[in-house]
Amino acid sequence: MSIRLALVATAIVLSISLLLIDAESGRTAFPGANGQIVFQSDQAGAGDIYVMDSDGTGLTNISNNPSFDHDPAWSRDGTKIVFQSTRLDANNEIYVMNADGSNVVRLTFDDADDWDPSFSPDGTKIVFTRSRDGNDEVYVMNADGTGQLNISNSPLFDGHAAFSPAGSKIAFTTARDGNGEVYAMNPDGSNPMNLTNRPATFDENPSWSPDGEKIAYSAAGEIYVMNADGSGRVNTTDDLDFSDNYPAWSPDGSMIAFASDRDGSIDVFVMNADGSGQTNITTRPGFDGVPNWGPVIPTPFTATWGDNNCSGSADPVDSLLTLRFDAGLSTNTGDCPEMGQAFYLLDLSVHRWGDIDCGGGITPVDSLKLLRHDAGLSVSQEVGCPAIGSEVTVA
Repeated sequence: MSIRLALVATAIVLSISLLLIDAESGRTAFPGANGQIVFQSDQAGAGDIYVMDSDGTGLTNISNNPSFDHDPAWSRDGTKIVFQSTRLDANNEIYVMNADGSNVVRLTFDDADDWDPSFSPDGTKIVFTRSRDGNDEVYVMNADGTGQLNISNSPLFDGHAAFSPAGSKIAFTTARDGNGEVYAMNPDGSNPMNLTNRPATFDENPSWSPDGEKIAYSAAGEIYVMNADGSGRVNTTDDLDFSDNYPAWSPDGSMIAFASDRDGSIDVFVMNADGSGQTNITTRPGFDGVPNWGPVIPTPFTATWGDNNCSGSADPVDSLLTLRFDAGLSTNTGDCPEMGQAFYLLDLSVHRWGDIDCGGGITPVDSLKLLRHDAGLSVSQEVGCPAIGSEVTVA
């Protein structure tokens, strides 16, 4: 190949790559049934936020603004979308709106670019990237925009951050090792750990699975999945001829949405979590990318805390179910949440069904507490844990 042709080919590759990295993302899939996908698109002009069903139908422009709106992310309860926009300012700022696009509120007011926002599991915090003095850092703020705090504090690039579903870690991309790596750190920025450890590639855009056990990320135009500790890395797209980016897990953990240029433009694709069944769901010229998969909002129901089979009261049968679960035996809970299933109460506090004392696991101690409750004896509870026998509304 002549030098001229080589330069042309390189320019084409670079132009595609630049288009793919026009926006970046770190994302979390909060557990639930698979709902709509939110994404950014240029089909109405500079860039708008759209939602669609997971098969590409039901397409709706929810931002409808002549400015550049991009990098959307759902709140865990599916009622809010946080995003970045150049509206009302020459640089990117963080905004939040209702899921239908109403009630848009600006959260940041800074001369630097603020971008790539996403919610914490309880909806009280937003993690985002701020570009100041040529250095990108990971920030956390309250959901109303107050309390903005730099938590990465590195002289090199840090960004694309996302809380884990339990809120105990933040995954992010950093260049502190001289290339791009996916790290995880505590929510206050302490204890940063390199998860990818691949000096030859730029690993970026981490996305947590809804159970918090896996992280999908992009590297060299491929979508990889690894365990949350960095082990067990698998290339799920494995198509060196194309660029795949922006992975986002489905709320039920069975699928991953991503963007790809394999059909000649940037489109949103979905695939099974193992990489099979890759399907283009936007199929149009232009840019459709940076997807984030939201949950179906379940109908709240009222239950009795400690009533593990939802029979109407906490009784010795519930203790038996707890013991069977702890012993690794099957339990039949009917329409009740499955024993051990992580779920959220309406106040968005995280619990496991059957973890009566909210101790973090389901053990014989939970059975003992249920038996003591059934016998009319006092039962001490952890702070913030529902009292046994109390009514709780489960989201």
